[in-house]
Order: sequence, then structure tokens, then C-alpha cells
Amino acid sequence: MAKLMILLNNMEGGGMQKITLRLIQEIQKQVSINIILVLAEKKGEYLTKLPPEIEIIDLQVSYDFRLKTIFKLFFPLVNCLNTYKPDVILSTLPCFNFLTIIAWLISGKKGHLVLGEHTLPLNRLLEVEGKSSGLIGKLVKFLSSLFYPYADNVIGVSNGITKELQKTLRLPKQKLQTIYNPVVNNDLLEKSYQPINHPWFEKNQPPIFLAIGRLTQQKDYPTLLSAFAQVCQIKSVRLLIFGEGEKRSQLEGLIKQLNLENYIQMPGFTENPYAFLSQSSALILSSIWEVLPTVLIEALACGCPVIATDCNYGPREILADGLYGNLIPVGDVDALAETMLNNLEQKEDRQRLKNYAQKFNVEESVSKYMKVLQLVK
Repeated sequence: MAKLMILLNNMEGGGMQKITLRLIQEIQKQVSINIILVLAEKKGEYLTKLPPEIEIIDLQVSYDFRLKTIFKLFFPLVNCLNTYKPDVILSTLPCFNFLTIIAWLISGKKGHLVLGEHTLPLNRLLEVEGKSSGLIGKLVKFLSSLFYPYADNVIGVSNGITKELQKTLRLPKQKLQTIYNPVVNNDLLEKSYQPINHPWFEKNQPPIFLAIGRLTQQKDYPTLLSAFAQVCQIKSVRLLIFGEGEKRSQLEGLIKQLNLENYIQMPGFTENPYAFLSQSSALILSSIWEVLPTVLIEALACGCPVIATDCNYGPREILADGLYGNLIPVGDVDALAETMLNNLEQKEDRQRLKNYAQKFNVEESVSKYMKVLQLVK
């Protein structure tokens, strides 16, 4: 039986991990193949969702964007490739895909190598977060530019990131391809109709805004909280934020400072955000940057109106230049508050959003993945 090796940092509750889970599940349905999932760290909410027959390799490396991570990951990657000798390799290690290429070259270029890019190149990632790229950013850019051309294929999950890769790494066009994430399937739609056991969603309760995503700097929740505070002065509303991350204590402090403890909840990770999306007034995405924010597609599939920052890359591409959702400037508290208030006064055609979201269906996306991975002719 052919072997497909997939490399990822972890299985925490992020969009990239959710997409990998869906990809594994759908590939298993369509072809008979031995899937090996190699994780830098074997941790995360989605581990329990993986099919039991999937072999999981734990490299036991704490994943962060520092030089020591490169050194710790490299030799375990070489060992994995030499030990398992996969026929196909899909590497989605955020910012460190070049390590897989070098390990693959050292192990004799065995197997068809495909890189999946779900995030910005590290130097660009540090730039948009207002940090100096420093030695690590320059080193990663140099090594990526040097080794990416050796990969058989490189997949960008949005046209924006594909163009960024071509520009930043000067990759040949014939090796690059955009494949949207596999997002919309029957399971998602069925879960969107499930009942919600939460007092805010009972009858005659105030409208609810929803935010879903890791509690990180990238998501810029302080802008959302400040805008929500303005809305609260005019309308009776609630805000529910699903996700976990290193900024939780900071955000809890800001909520207390704004006197919003009774109006905002952060319950952490939820296995079924779709039921909440189908009954919320709008999903808010306040990110500084994205690549292809899966949560926007999920919201549209559930018929939930969307308000998103017009950041690079993804929101404008998904929302068709604002035709299927509201786009606002990054970090603009007043614009976000005004758009949230407008949302409460407008009635969106939710079925129109659902119909459009089928553009991002699982079957079409996975079919394209399987062709690039050479799992089908």
C-alpha cells in the first residue's frame, strides 16, 4: 500500500489543523493508502478526531519561530523520511517547510514532495506583526529561496499567498498552484442545525456577535473589544469569542477594564461552532493578516453575515471584493463599531451566502489535492 506522509506542527484548534483533518478524512474515503501524520508536537484538540488507523509520529519539538527549533526539527525529519520512505510527502510546517526539502534531499529525494503554504513567509509574517525579521527571518527567507525550487509542487491556499510566494521566493509558475481549503461538507451543514444549550441563544435575547480564532496577536481582539464597547453604549448586544491562546489573560484584563464582563464570554475551544454561526448576528474577523481564513467560509456556509478586516490575504478574495460581506480597514475601531451597528439594522439574505459558500466545497478541493499529490491520474 502506498504511503502518504503529512507533516504539521500540531493538531491544536486552528484553521490549518482543521483543514488537515478534513483532508485526511476525505483522502481515506477515496483511496486505499497508508497515511502517516508527523507532528512537531503531538498535542491539540483535533487529535481525538483523527481516524484510529492513522499512524502518528511525535517529534517532541516545541514549535516556535527561533533558530533552535530549526536545529531540533531537522535530524528527526531526516530520520522520519529514511525510516518510513513515503511515496508522497505533504509538508505544511508553518514557515519551516524548507526543512522538509533539505531533509528530503539528504534522504535521496525519495517520494513526490509537495509543500502546502497556509501562512506567510516568516520574514513577511514578522513584518506585518510589527517585529524585526532579524537573523531568523533573513535566514529562513534565504534558505526558502534556495531550496523551494527543488519541491515538486507548492500549493498556496489563496491567490494572494500564491502571488506572495512567487514574488518573495521567485518560484517558477509551473510549480505553483492555488487550491482553496476543503471547508464545506455535509457534516458542517448538519452541525449548523443542531440546538444550542446556551442562555444567550434563548428567545428574546439581545443580538450576538461571534468571533472564532486563536487568542493571538494576529487576530487583533483588542480592536474588536474596543469596537464592541462602543456598540454596547448604543445597543444591547453580546459577544462570544471561541478560541484559546497566549493572549487570554491580556484580553480578560481588557474586558474587565472596559466593564464588559457581563456582555462578553470566552469559553475556549468548541467542537461545533457552526450551530452558533447559524444563529448569530454576524461573525467578526478583526485580523491583522490572514492567508485564507477558514472561519469566513464556514460562516458563509452557515448563512452568517460577515464583517472582516481588509487584510492581506484572504478576506477580500473570499468575500468577492465585499459582495458577500463587509470589509473594513485593519485596526479601525470606529469603522468596525459602525459596521456592527449597521449589521443590526440590516437583513442579509442568508441563503445567498450559503449558496456562494459551495464554491469552497470539500469534494472539489480534495480532488485537486489528490491530483497534485499524484494519488489519482
